[in-house]
Amino acid sequence: MSLTSLNTKIKGFIQHISLIPSYVMYWNESGIRLWHQVAKNNIVFWDATGSILKTRLDESKYLYYELALANPTPKEPTIPVASMISNSHDTPQIHYWLSKFRLEEKKLFGHRTAAFPRQVNSNRSLVFLQSALLEFCGETIDTFRSRAWRILNGTASTADLRKTIPHGCLSHTMKNSKNCVNLITNQISSMECTCLAF
Repeated sequence: MSLTSLNTKIKGFIQHISLIPSYVMYWNESGIRLWHQVAKNNIVFWDATGSILKTRLDESKYLYYELALANPTPKEPTIPVASMISNSHDTPQIHYWLSKFRLEEKKLFGHRTAAFPRQVNSNRSLVFLQSALLEFCGETIDTFRSRAWRILNGTASTADLRKTIPHGCLSHTMKNSKNCVNLITNQISSMECTCLAF
């Protein structure tokens, strides 16, 4: 059975291309359907890397972004559902990519049944945290801090508890802490670094 015989609503793989800012966004209908089925109340991941892309002659630094689902099969790798290559690493660009992907989901399944993941894991990059909060919760970092405070104090509403939680990777936090300390002294042990991260 071919994809064309499935009466797909989202055609092709490359969905958006732009020159300024320069980006290519790509996903397909199968990935959107998988997202809709698996992402609800689950953990999703997104990250960016520049190490797999070559710098262009004009010195533009391009990053490869990926949105992936936690695999329902234990100990199996994450499942990528959407990707983007872009020379823009800012909140409006990342949020636009995520919102375009989710708009395609809403075209297929309707706005009321769109998937809201329980947790969004990233490398603690502020653009990922802000974009996830904006798209899934309609929040800023400040309104999220208020919500987190209510949760920690036991005064959270049901709506507070239902919203997506952004999660920054602990290993990136530890690395950042060690780098900050190394600006002052390079005499730090692994145990001290671990204590600083907490």
